Amino acid sequence: RRAGWLPLGAGITLFALAGSAFAAGIDGIGVMQASLIALMFGLGAMLCWRRPDRGLDWLGIGFALRAALGAGEAIAYGWRLWWPGESVPVLLDLLLASHSALDTGAEWVIALGCVLAVHHRIQGELAASHAELGRAHVAMTRIAERDALTGLLNRRMLPGCYEQAVARRGRLLFFDLDGFKRINDELGHEVGDDCLRRFARALETSFPEAIGLIRFAGDEFLALLPGGVDPAPRLAGLARTLAAPGVVPVRFSVGAASLEGQPELRVAVHQADLAMYADKAARRITPP
Repeated sequence: RRAGWLPLGAGITLFALAGSAFAAGIDGIGVMQASLIALMFGLGAMLCWRRPDRGLDWLGIGFALRAALGAGEAIAYGWRLWWPGESVPVLLDLLLASHSALDTGAEWVIALGCVLAVHHRIQGELAASHAELGRAHVAMTRIAERDALTGLLNRRMLPGCYEQAVARRGRLLFFDLDGFKRINDELGHEVGDDCLRRFARALETSFPEAIGLIRFAGDEFLALLPGGVDPAPRLAGLARTLAAPGVVPVRFSVGAASLEGQPELRVAVHQADLAMYADKAARRITPP
């Protein structure tokens, strides 16, 4: 498929035609045939060893063995062709006599190299497929567990987080953004979405030890905290962060429910919700 192979193929064809036209006798044909075998298998060995990460080592060894045998055969045939009156050295004579068996041994190494190369490729593809499946699993898990807009946990994760918070005698905070409907109506939903994302990021910063930070509904959020965490200074810092100049200020009301008595989930959420509305009423904020 590469243009560089075309001249090589043309050269091999011309070499073969020259051999059939000009090589005289078995020895002449043997020289040309064995030389071509040595050249091509030697080139194949170098190509295999250029990329050690492809698992072609044994295939390259088989090619190199076959190239070495081809070179030996070419020398032996050439000896008989160019010095017909002299006896062929013993090793070359043995090579000519037994080269078929030796070639078969080299070809078995090549076959083994092919099997190992295919196995290496399959292992690589399986590893890549496994990694892809792992990434897909992470993505699907995030879709199943996380709110798409804010990146916080969604309410499906609330029961599990709640059980952990109860076991650690923690508390539940219920947040509601003040005037959020007005922000959406007057400034648009893009600004409203940005406010939700900013609140979520500020919540994560203010409560890093939270067992779970959950987007409960549109502009309602829950924070499940372990026991021993005083939320008051964190809430003050959260309010300051959300009132930063240059952006639409985000204000919130919050209510808390203790989990030490192990109340039912719906009861704890209802208690925190009532406390949040009491906080809203105390500051004379009319819920949207």
